[in-house]
Amino acid sequence: MEIKSLSLIFEKKLYLKIIDISYEKVFVITLTFLYLLLPQSTTAREPHLLIKIYTKNNPEKFLKNLDKYYKNLSNKIPYHFLITCDVDDPTMNCLKIKQKLLKFSNLTIEYNKSKTTVDAFNSDIHKFINWFDILLFVSDDLEPIIPEYDKIIADYMIFHYPDYDGVLNFHNDINPSINKSPVIGKNFYKHFGYVFNSAYQSSYYDNELTYVSRILGKETTINKSILTKPTTSIEVNKKDEETFKKRRLNTFYLDETILSEIFTRDWSILICSMPEREKKFSHLYNKLFKQIQDYHLEDKIEVLTFKDNKEHSIGYKRNTLLKKSRGMYVNFIDDDDDIHENYIKMIHEKLKNKPDCVSLSGIITFDGKYPSSFVHSIQYNSYFQKNGIFYRPPNHINTIKRSIASQFIFPNISFAEDTNWAMQIANSNLLIKEESITIPYYFYQYVKKDSSNE
Repeated sequence: MEIKSLSLIFEKKLYLKIIDISYEKVFVITLTFLYLLLPQSTTAREPHLLIKIYTKNNPEKFLKNLDKYYKNLSNKIPYHFLITCDVDDPTMNCLKIKQKLLKFSNLTIEYNKSKTTVDAFNSDIHKFINWFDILLFVSDDLEPIIPEYDKIIADYMIFHYPDYDGVLNFHNDINPSINKSPVIGKNFYKHFGYVFNSAYQSSYYDNELTYVSRILGKETTINKSILTKPTTSIEVNKKDEETFKKRRLNTFYLDETILSEIFTRDWSILICSMPEREKKFSHLYNKLFKQIQDYHLEDKIEVLTFKDNKEHSIGYKRNTLLKKSRGMYVNFIDDDDDIHENYIKMIHEKLKNKPDCVSLSGIITFDGKYPSSFVHSIQYNSYFQKNGIFYRPPNHINTIKRSIASQFIFPNISFAEDTNWAMQIANSNLLIKEESITIPYYFYQYVKKDSSNE
């Protein structure tokens, strides 16, 4: 496979970024290459891992799991365990427990009188801010399921965030869920000064962390489990639920200026493709380029494509493009579809009004026959057909504000991944302000017999 990852290819002054890489296949090679690229100094050191565990009224389970954490260490990187307990918890704040903990090296236990569960989760981490590079937060009912988990965590963090400014979400699900056991780089932690926002008491705190890290483009999902899944469910706090809904509708009160500094383009157009579809892709790309050039928007709009030969699922490719993009708005175009001659101008004009999304009107054909109209709009919250017209909520080919679109992950599959993603967004009720374009400007060309259809 030809590797062009993170390379900028300049074609006719338009930035076309090609992402053509298997992260898993070249992980070791690329990690070594990253080390060679990093500035060398006498102060270089192995990453320091801080493992934070809050435990309450669960001493037997806690001690059993703690022993497993130590047994599965690689001892190849510096580590330290920070155990936080409630001062009024007699099951942990007792001589028996303190004596048992003496056998564990590199361990600190703190007793606090926290007002809320979230306060307990956040407590004492700041005391280690000048020591740790990576923070692993876990609850006391979880245990490691793979050996050398500490080295695995460190390797993935250095590979994806050598500046320690990001969050890893380890999972083994088709569709990554809320990050229950986040792995956080120290510089991401420093931006906020906490793991979980103190606006919450006992629930939804991890939801906000997950979505904020995605909005900032700072979450990487790793298709690997390092810990068992939680066995106990968290009781939903109604006040926390209302707090979460309000904060999410306001993009968690993230500074718009900061977002615009990170995402420097107005709009990212994302295309998944394959070598065998080069002719169709080139037709679409040239059409996009001409429109962008005609309206002098080269510095406002980027076109990114992920080309491979079916090594990855379409969901994986879409997630990768979404994360690599730098537009305040994003949408996908299928490489075998077509667009209106004024596609760029019509949408870019609507984006000036800062909507949550732009509605989509188009024509779908089946093997070049039977043209039918379709409409994607926030007026619809399900997929249905009426009077020969296909109605949908906004999906991947609608232009959507990235702070909303980036909160949702495409499942790691190659069929109906777009429907799953669209319904996640529809069910969130986050799309409120919509700019409308009523004339057909997207032409969906469905080909049944195309085995390469993406």
